[in-house]
Amino acid sequence: MSSFSLKSYAKVNFYLEVFKKRRDGYHEIESLIQEISLCDNILLEDRVQGITILCPNKKVNIPSNHNNLAYKSANLLMTKFSIKKGISITIDKKIPVGSGLGGGSSNAASVLKGLNQLWNIGLKNAQLQELGAEIGSDVPFFINGKTALVKGRGVKIHTCFTIPKIWLVLAVPNVSVSTKWAYGTVDRELTKNINSANLPRLKKLQVKDIVNNLFNRLEGVVFKEYPLVKVIKKKMIVCGASGALMSGTGSAVFGIASSKDKAYRVAKSFFNEPRLELVCHVASR
Repeated sequence: MSSFSLKSYAKVNFYLEVFKKRRDGYHEIESLIQEISLCDNILLEDRVQGITILCPNKKVNIPSNHNNLAYKSANLLMTKFSIKKGISITIDKKIPVGSGLGGGSSNAASVLKGLNQLWNIGLKNAQLQELGAEIGSDVPFFINGKTALVKGRGVKIHTCFTIPKIWLVLAVPNVSVSTKWAYGTVDRELTKNINSANLPRLKKLQVKDIVNNLFNRLEGVVFKEYPLVKVIKKKMIVCGASGALMSGTGSAVFGIASSKDKAYRVAKSFFNEPRLELVCHVASR
């Protein structure tokens, strides 16, 4: 049996501005997205027919049917390229589900890339991004990953950025934020006062540039509904992070540390906080 294994990386949003809703129901956005070292492990194994989604971690509840984005990726390739064989997709989840770290979208992109090789389809990355756009807004970004400015509904990707290695502390509370709810709620609060940060316009980024321009338009509505997320962001700063921000629609908050040692010291302060039910990771970009 043929098989293929690969890593599926998480992301954070250093910058996220939300504009008007489009006719297709998506919002126009502008976001500087960074792929980070936290990742799921995916194993693809050929089978006679059908698509099977497996998750060894029984504590993680992910759909095993067409509602799973990895399933949608496999089904899309099967349909478009008349693939007659089946596939078993095992996802060893390390990225917290529903955290704003892009785990589902990353899984979808990884399956597209992996099956493209396993089945010898021969698609270029640009073609894989086009297919990814049919699955979800963040999927095209994860085809190339790294650092990218993403515009439109998330499928216009500009990758001409350089960024130094930095360390991040990720704190994910036991709170699930609905992407649909977050964007639907922010609709009522959008104004003409668009954030004017320079971050998306800089090509060579220093850590201080990132720290000084952190911004997420969705924080306001999420903080009102889930005040614990705001508490975590404040605690990141108090415990020594140079800057902190909610990633995507949340509920994950990341803090930027000046060194690996500093990152672990910040993380340790969260492990010692009994009031916060959360998962805490240290990651690098």
